[in-house]
Amino acid sequence: MLSNCFYDCGFCFKDEYEKCFDVFGIDERIKKINPFYELLFNRITKQFEIHNTVQPVSSLVCVCPFDGVDERLVELLFKTRRENFDKIFTQIENDNFAKQTKNIEKMKNFAENYTKEALTLAEKKGGSLSKTDFLDIEKSLKEN
Repeated sequence: MLSNCFYDCGFCFKDEYEKCFDVFGIDERIKKINPFYELLFNRITKQFEIHNTVQPVSSLVCVCPFDGVDERLVELLFKTRRENFDKIFTQIENDNFAKQTKNIEKMKNFAENYTKEALTLAEKKGGSLSKTDFLDIEKSLKEN
């Protein structure tokens, strides 16, 4: 526990954080997701933060990625709840696999086109290509 805790919650400093109460009830909806969540404004970084008052070591749950506090923050906190970790990690793995597959396909297409261009140019030049020829092929393929 920190010695100069602002709210006797054990995680914040009076000079750094300001507890938030909003007219739209976002702080109340955040507490419905987790009763130990606190909506604070960090005076140093000028950003809204969510802290978990019972989380050991570091209480920071997330920094609000939006310009202000609104329903999007509530949705983000709900979506990233511990109960949803399996679904989140599965989605990340699926996205990574799709990106990897797309990148492999791009590399395969590049290699195939590079080989075709090199063979075509080699036939025109009588069988030998210079380093400059290969660099020109690479440059033309990257432009397309």
